[in-house]
Amino acid sequence: MGARVPALLLLIACLDAHAASFDCSKAASKVEKRICADAQLSELDASLAATYRQASALAAPGAAEPRQSQRAWLKRRNACVDNDCIAQAYQGRIAELADAIGQELSAEAIGGDYERRDAAFDRERTPASVSVRALADGRIAITGEAAWIGDADSGNVHVGSLEGEYELRAGVVEYRDGDDEWSCVLTLRFTRNALDIDEPRPTCGGANVSFAGHYARE
Repeated sequence: MGARVPALLLLIACLDAHAASFDCSKAASKVEKRICADAQLSELDASLAATYRQASALAAPGAAEPRQSQRAWLKRRNACVDNDCIAQAYQGRIAELADAIGQELSAEAIGGDYERRDAAFDRERTPASVSVRALADGRIAITGEAAWIGDADSGNVHVGSLEGEYELRAGVVEYRDGDDEWSCVLTLRFTRNALDIDEPRPTCGGANVSFAGHYARE
């Protein structure tokens, strides 16, 4: 594997993970300003945004849900006057959506081979793939490979790999291969025939290697 990234870059990546799902420079309402000023609320907002996208991807074309209930929830959230109320609103909505997602996405339902299909990544120079297998206890076994190919002829190639057995909760897997600051940490979020991976820090392989992005099931 290539050299590790400097600690400063790791710190920046961690700070970015706390950003809200919207542009805080354009926050207009009191609730939005509270969210932007509080790290916990910002994280809850980003988490809900990801969960909502996942739920929307599972909905039938033209379906009213989850869009209709999200609009009703926003009205309730915007009526909050303190941070505790806002946090409880987010936690309740995330749990509600996660329950609906979990009923759709079992370990068996998401099993298969996924290949990255993301315009931000060159499939020839930065290939990545993930395989998922359902286990008898409801967990899933994950294997994966990613590479950065600078020059294959000269051997300027960096690689990374994934392997492990993990809990599947509402179509989401929190992947971690260790407990130190250099451990590979990923969030894998499944829909019926796709997978989105969030990689908060570049520690899952050699230099320039990344598992982040959108994957399609083969």
